[in-house]
Amino acid sequence: MGIASRIAEYDREISRSVLPCSEKPQLLILLKAITLLGAGPFWVPVYTAAFFLLTEQRPLVFAVIIAECLQVPSIILLRLLTRRQRPDVAAAGHYLSQWNRYSFPSLHTARVSMLCTVISSAYPSTLPIMLAAAFLVGGSRLLLQKHFLSDIVAGALVGIAAAGIVLSV
Repeated sequence: MGIASRIAEYDREISRSVLPCSEKPQLLILLKAITLLGAGPFWVPVYTAAFFLLTEQRPLVFAVIIAECLQVPSIILLRLLTRRQRPDVAAAGHYLSQWNRYSFPSLHTARVSMLCTVISSAYPSTLPIMLAAAFLVGGSRLLLQKHFLSDIVAGALVGIAAAGIVLSV
């Protein structure tokens, strides 16, 4: 058994073990609220408002926007190349875009990891809060059966890499 097969089996075991946790109604509401912190429809208006309202922070906002523009095509390409089914295959049929039917890597986790990296580079004191947000979003994606653990780890790496590229320029 190759390493990819072992990771896939480990991912399936983890997903099976967290399934009962996601069946609690109050927890589901909380997880769905947390997962919004990684959603594009949440952040695009925030980026836009920040760009126009926070003029003194415009270079930081611009860095976030450029990193977003790097990571989204990367995620789309990786998803189309791997075509890994989501843990909850039954729920995968409602996505509007073909690439979004696949799970590897997690764009929600990439986005929050990118934000964590960019914002904490300018404001180091925010690092604990930003890391907590990244872990909560990643955990919510796992518990909501949207991603496997390796999807979340890969998403975090893509987000950190996108932020690193932008910050190094």
